[in-house]
Amino acid sequence: MARRSDHSKEELRSMILDAAQRNLVQAGYAGLTARKIASDIDYTVGTLYHNFQNLDDIVLHVNARTLDDLYDALRAACERHREAQQRVMAIGRTYIDFAFKNRNRWSAVYDIPVRKETPVPDWYRARVTRNLEYVAIQLAPLVPEINPQQLRKSAYMIWCSVHGMCVLSVGHKLEVPRAELGVLAENFIKDYIAGLVIRDREKTRVVKREAYVQ
Repeated sequence: MARRSDHSKEELRSMILDAAQRNLVQAGYAGLTARKIASDIDYTVGTLYHNFQNLDDIVLHVNARTLDDLYDALRAACERHREAQQRVMAIGRTYIDFAFKNRNRWSAVYDIPVRKETPVPDWYRARVTRNLEYVAIQLAPLVPEINPQQLRKSAYMIWCSVHGMCVLSVGHKLEVPRAELGVLAENFIKDYIAGLVIRDREKTRVVKREAYVQ
């Protein structure tokens, strides 16, 4: 191992995050400690807090990596499909696959406590927003007449619903075999999109009828 003086601040931060991620994968958020991270990189706990505000700040940066990896997985899945509906359904299945393959990392994104005195930083919020907006982008061609606000709400509904399935399944509170969970998510998304399309078409007919009457 290199001597401590050989590591730049950027290298130290990267080492800390790498060690935190490894420990998070092994022990989960509840089992993650600053002492273990420091021991893994042969530095003191004080060094961790010289580079990050506290343990939750370290976890937040690790979670940002997780959100980046999830975003990349969603994009890769969508690029394998040409039709918009297939892309949105692929997002649901990919989210579930990611959650189960990276259970402790995925759980940490939601396990970290939200503290009023420590607002979520903009750089982290941007990553969350990017993932939700990506769903909206894939959904948009299916409901061309929907307004942007409703489109975001619909994307949020799909995201939250699939996430809820994951939470219940990971916690063994949903009596659906793992192999069938992706199918359940796809069926929900398909039915939800069908409802949006019907509502979108009905709204278009109403607008056209009102314009004709005028």
